Amino acid sequence: MTSSRRLILALVLLFLCALMTGPASAGSSRYRIIDLTERAPVRQAEARSVNQAGEVVGFELLPDFQAQAVYWNPNHDGYLLPRLTDDNSNSSYHINDSGLITGVSELVTIERVGDHIRVYFDSKASLWQGGVITDLNTLIRGGDDLVLESAAAGTVRSIITGIARRPYGNERVGFRFDNGIVTELTGFPEGSLRVQPWAISESGRIVGEFSYRGTHAFSWQDGVMIDLHNHPSLGGVTSRAFHVNNANQIVGEAQFLISHPESPVLWENGIPINLVGHLFSRPQGIATAINSAGQIIGFVKDLDDRTSPFEGFLIEDGQYRRLLDLIPQDEGWDALLVPWDINENGWIVGGGMRHGQLGHAWLLIPNPLSDEQN
Repeated sequence: MTSSRRLILALVLLFLCALMTGPASAGSSRYRIIDLTERAPVRQAEARSVNQAGEVVGFELLPDFQAQAVYWNPNHDGYLLPRLTDDNSNSSYHINDSGLITGVSELVTIERVGDHIRVYFDSKASLWQGGVITDLNTLIRGGDDLVLESAAAGTVRSIITGIARRPYGNERVGFRFDNGIVTELTGFPEGSLRVQPWAISESGRIVGEFSYRGTHAFSWQDGVMIDLHNHPSLGGVTSRAFHVNNANQIVGEAQFLISHPESPVLWENGIPINLVGHLFSRPQGIATAINSAGQIIGFVKDLDDRTSPFEGFLIEDGQYRRLLDLIPQDEGWDALLVPWDINENGWIVGGGMRHGQLGHAWLLIPNPLSDEQN
C-alpha cells in the first residue's frame, strides 16, 4: 500500500544514512542547493517531484504511520496541503506542468494486540489544484468498476495513473483515469498479483511493476502491456520501472545476475542497459528519473566495497557524476541520498542529510555558465 511504501522509504533512508562515510569531498559547484525543509513548517521532509515552474511537492513522515503532504511554490516557500475530511494522513507524489498535484489522502488506524500492532489504511487517490483537494473517486463518470486508492502521476491533459482495488476484494491493480473514465491496466500474465504504476509520460505511456514469478518492470500504453523483464540479459527475478520520459526512455532497477542485487537500469527500445556495471563490481541502486535531454538521476552503492556509501548520482552524456561533488562544499551537506525527480531544465529534488541530521529535502538548481556545463 501507499503508506507501507512511505515506511519502507523511511527505513531505506535510515539504512543509507548508517552506511555513509565522511563528509563531502571537494568538487565543482555546478549547482546551488536549497534546503526545502528549512523553508516549510515541518521537522523533516522528502521532496518527490519538481515541475517546469519550479514548484515542488513531497511529504513529511509523521509518527503512527502517518504523513503530511507539502507543497513548495516557485519562491521555495513551503505549505502544508489539506487532507480529505476525517483523514489523518496524506502524501503528494507528483506535480505536473499545469500545477496538478497527485497523491493520496487516508485514514490510518492502529490496533494493538498484546505486543503486536495492526495498521489499517483507508486510502483515496487525491488531487490538489490551487490548494484545494479532491477525491479522484468523486470525478468518476464511467469505465471499469474500481476504487482508486493512490494517484502516482498525471499528465498536463490530466490523464492520471495509480493503484486501485476492485470493490469486493483486496487485489491491487493499476488504473488510467482520463476525463472521468477509469480503465484498468490489463494484459498481464494470468496469475499476476499486485500491479503498481509509478509514472506516466505526456504521450500516455505508463511504467511500473507487477508481481509474477518475482517482480517485473512493465510498460503499458493503449491496452498493450510490455514485460520489460523479458530479456535474456536479465538473469535475476526482479526489476522495476520508475520513470519514463517523452522519448519513451525508461529507467528503474533490474537484477542482471541472480547472484547480484538490483542495479540502476535504462531501457532503450526495450533493451536493458546496466548504467553503472562498468563502474562498480556489484552495484545496488536505482535510477529514479530521466528527463527529455537524457539526464538520469538515482542512487547506488558498491556492495563489494565496505567503505562505499550509497550516493546520489547524475548521468549525462555517458558521464557519471556524484551529486555531492557538484554543490558548494561549505553548507553542511553530508549526503544527497535519494534524488527523486529532474525536470526539463535540469532541476533536481530529493532527500538527504545535513549537519548530521536526516530528513532534509533539497532542490538543486544549475548555476549558469559553470565550467562543467560549457
